[in-house]
Formats: sequence, structure tokens, C-alpha cells
Amino acid sequence: MAALLAVGALGSLVACGGESGTSGVATATSRDSAGVTLVTDPVPYGLAGASKSAPHLPEWTVADEPALRLGKAEGGGPQAFGRVVDAVRLPDGGVVVADGQAGELRAFDAKGRHLWTAGGKGSGPQEFRALQRLVMLPGDTIAAWDPLALHLVLFTSTGAFAGGFTAHSSTGTMSLAELYGLVDGDRVATSAGISPQAMMSTADGVHRDTEAVVLRSAGASAPDTLISMPGRETEVSHPNGTFQANAVLFGRASHVAAAGERVYVGDDARWEIDALDPGGKLRVRIRMDRAPKAVTDREISAQRKRRIADVKRELGQMPGAAGSRFAKQVVEHIRKATPRHTLPAFADLKVGASGDVWVKESSPDPEGVGRWIVLAPDGSLVAVATAPAGLHVLQVGPDFVLGRTRDDLGVQRVVLYSWAKKDAR
Repeated sequence: MAALLAVGALGSLVACGGESGTSGVATATSRDSAGVTLVTDPVPYGLAGASKSAPHLPEWTVADEPALRLGKAEGGGPQAFGRVVDAVRLPDGGVVVADGQAGELRAFDAKGRHLWTAGGKGSGPQEFRALQRLVMLPGDTIAAWDPLALHLVLFTSTGAFAGGFTAHSSTGTMSLAELYGLVDGDRVATSAGISPQAMMSTADGVHRDTEAVVLRSAGASAPDTLISMPGRETEVSHPNGTFQANAVLFGRASHVAAAGERVYVGDDARWEIDALDPGGKLRVRIRMDRAPKAVTDREISAQRKRRIADVKRELGQMPGAAGSRFAKQVVEHIRKATPRHTLPAFADLKVGASGDVWVKESSPDPEGVGRWIVLAPDGSLVAVATAPAGLHVLQVGPDFVLGRTRDDLGVQRVVLYSWAKKDAR
């Protein structure tokens, strides 16, 4: 734990005034009687080009070619990734990739040359039962998270073990707690976790259970609950005595991202993002008034096919799973899954490397071009950024976007782009 404390806090975010992150375009704000900053319609004309009479918004697009591309289709070696679960950019332009299948962190320099490998499968202090997330900390330290063991492991930029801790579980040995980020430098913001036993006893039908966001730290006998929110909209069934649970097509979910002194939360049933301090107090609320966008039957069918293809690909990586009775039941469950007929208000939420807040626009094609609204910590508009089609964004910053792609052969690659910026006119 001493090593974690020595890392220091992530760059502190503030509720107003541009003291951290990128300064934004002037936005109408107000402050209520409780001192909460309220920001309404930071993108008053929608996305860039929505109206010929509207002023052009600051626009960011990626450079023509990536600055770095990792991953290969044939042979072994460090770039033969089994399952890329996350990646972070190092200050010198290099990249650390988390391979969930191997349970390893693999570092590469800015030219793609392999530097080091750390971690591995196991239950030791430097190992992972299930590697899920990476977070870049000050001092060039990388934090890696195991959601099954509630284990946070720290590595230096040279791959040396730098400490960590295992948090208390309140839901049993398999808690499946998702990491949202680090707060105050020594606490991790995660979901409360889900007990598999409780999941399997859930009745058939569509559910959206309450999910808590908690702060965990070394030595604490129990996590501190920050806020409770609606969880992911899930459809449950028990065909032939088995258990099936799948996210509803275009279903609603809550999103959380944390860094420094702020935890950002939003329920995508509406366009509203709240910034909380580590004590759970609301500091900033950002909202936009947008009517739900309808989803066509053709778009629902396309999303259903994408979901089935994803599941088949994942099951294909599990020995004996492809073509099994279980696999057929999973696919049949998706074919019969209940869809939503409107899009969520937004699709994703991240905190950028400089403390800016990134909110992804919803689209009927999640693999299409990704458009992100970039906001300063005070809620003012910084830019509208466009990521390439097929890029699953893992980390963003004012100068770069790092993401995961998959080619026609199913090979995963990690790509790093620079932003090409066009100022507002």
C-alpha cells in the first residue's frame, strides 16, 4: 500500500474555472442553492454541421495513419494477442497492452518494439485470475485490476512490481467488480460486484437492478458506498434448467468514470452527467435536452446479428464451447431477445488523460464512426471528436486516441492515433 500512496493522486479535477483539463467554449451555467454547478446544453446546436446557420464547433479527427499499430495474425511473440481487454499510452508514446487471455501486461515503445512483459495467470501478488483494466497514474506507474480477486497491482513504466492491494469482498469470492478509476490516489472506484449465485436465482424477464458505486482501499473491512444507480438492462431466462442473461438490445445502462477528485456518473436513459466528489456530494451536473432517437427494425436485426457473431467468436476461444448445447442456447436466447426501439441518450463515458470528460454519442451501429463530445471539468465544450469506424476506444487525451480494432480474420490490433484539430469558426 505504501507504493500506492507514493504514486500520489491523479490530476485533480475541479468543478469550475478550468484549473485542470482543457479550457472549453463558453457555456451557459448556473449554480443552485446547494452550490451545485448546473450546465445545460453545452452543445446547443448538436453535433458539428447540424445546422448551416449554427457556428462551427471545434472538431477533432484522427490523422490519416495511426502513429502506432500493434498486433499480428500469424506466429507467436508479444504482438500475438489472445484477447485485448485494455491498453494505456505511456508519456513517451509507447503503449502497454493488457492481454486478458494470458493475464499479461505487454509494453511496446513508440516504434512498436517489445520492451517487457509482466503479470501472468495465477493468484500471486503480481498475477491475475482475470485481468480487466489498466489505469495510468502519475509517476509513469500503471495500475492493473483483477475483478474476480478484487486485486490491484502496480507496475513501473519498466515493468517492475510496485505493490498493490486486495480489497475486501462483500459478495463472496467471485464479485465481478468493474473498475472505474482511482480516486484520491489510494482508493479504487468500482461496482459493488455481483454474486453469481444471486444472478442465477433471478426470475425470467427483463431486469434493471440497482448497482452501487463503491470506493475500496487497502485494509478497509468493507467498501464505502458512493452512490447507487440503475444497472444494465438485462434479460434473464432459464431454458432447460440452465441460466441465460444477456444485455437487452439497445438497452439502458449506467456509466461511471473516475479520476483524481471526481467520479462521473450517468444513466443513459437521459442525457445527464453528474460529477461527484469522493464523499459522494454532487458538484457539477451537465445535461442536454434531446428527444430519444428511434431504432428501425432493420437496425435491430443488424445489432442482433452483431451480438450473435460476437458471442460465437468468444465461445470459439473456449475449449469445447463452440457448437455445444450451451452455445446453441446462448444464440437462441439472443435471437429471441427483447429489443428497445429507441437509442440510449449516450453510449459511453470516459475521463481523458488531461481530466476532460468524454461522452460518446449513441448510434444504431456501435461499430460505425464514433462521435464524442469533449467537455472540460466545468462542463464547458472543448470539442467534438470523431474516431474511425471499428475503433473501440480504450484511452483518450487531448493529443491522442488509443483503441482496439478487429480485422476481417478476427485478429485484434491496438492502434494509436493523433488528433488533427480544426478550431471553431
